[in-house]
Order: sequence, then C-alpha cells, then structure tokens
Amino acid sequence: MKSFRLSRLAALFGLLALAGCVSDSDRSDAPDRPMDPWVFRSVLDERPRMVTLALHDNLWVSYSGQTGALYKAWRGGVNFDGPVYTTVHGPQPTTIGDGWMENRFPLPWRLLEGDKEWRPRVQYRGHRFEDGHVWLHYELHHDGHVVHVWEQPEYAERGAGQVGFVRTF
Repeated sequence: MKSFRLSRLAALFGLLALAGCVSDSDRSDAPDRPMDPWVFRSVLDERPRMVTLALHDNLWVSYSGQTGALYKAWRGGVNFDGPVYTTVHGPQPTTIGDGWMENRFPLPWRLLEGDKEWRPRVQYRGHRFEDGHVWLHYELHHDGHVVHVWEQPEYAERGAGQVGFVRTF
C-alpha cells in the first residue's frame, strides 16, 4: 500500500514537472510566430547587440540593445549567416525583404522635467515572456535616478490585410 502511494505521488510530481516545461509558444492562445525562438540577440545588418523579434511572417522588428531604440521593422526575415549559424567566418546576419520603417534617430530616449531635457544612459535589462507575448525591459539612468521602461511590441492586422505594429508601454 505504501509503495502504491509513493508511485502515485511520483507520477503526480512527474506530471507537474512536464506541465512546467510547456513554453509560452506552446500555448494554444499564443500568437503564431514564424520561427522558434522568435526573440533572439545577434549582430544584424552590421549592428552589434540587436534584439530581433519575429512577430509574424509580415512583421519582424529589431531594437538596439545598446540604446533601446527601435532600429527597423520589415517583412521577410533574417538571413542567418556567419560563424554561429553556418561556420563561415566573415558574414553576419542581415535582414531580408521589404522594410516598413528604419529609425534614423539612434538615441531617441529623453527625460523631461519642466522645460529641462536630458539624454539618459540606457541599459537593456532583458526581456520576459507573458501569455505568448514578449516584454522588453530598459532602464533610463540620469543623475542617480532610474526610470524602468517595459514595452510590448506586437503585430496587428487591420481590415483588408493591412499590417499594423502596436507598441504598448
């Protein structure tokens, strides 16, 4: 009888362990993503420390991990070339396809207080997954103060197949 209880208890713990292994992308209510992993860091278009999100086949976006700036939004994907992906030294990953937008402002963050404006030091603090979506976390530092910025970028489709990009802060 004691061994039967122990085996049932072991089976229960095993099921709980397996349930904990289900990733956000395995959830049935999570948006479909064009690849897995759909959030990754790499060099992209000769820019180091980029954070790229494959939100949808029609929308990929990339942010600078150095400045917290949105770098580019495009349709297409990434050409995974270079030593990490193909063992060929020299080339690096590049964007493929048509660009929706490319940011020309490398340092977009500003802190305002009254009529004073400061350019903060930006630190990328990583990202987290929640209900099939990603949240990017940045810290803006100035004069001993820290502002935490959480952003959830997401694909949206409007009527007639129009591509939308939603940024929730």
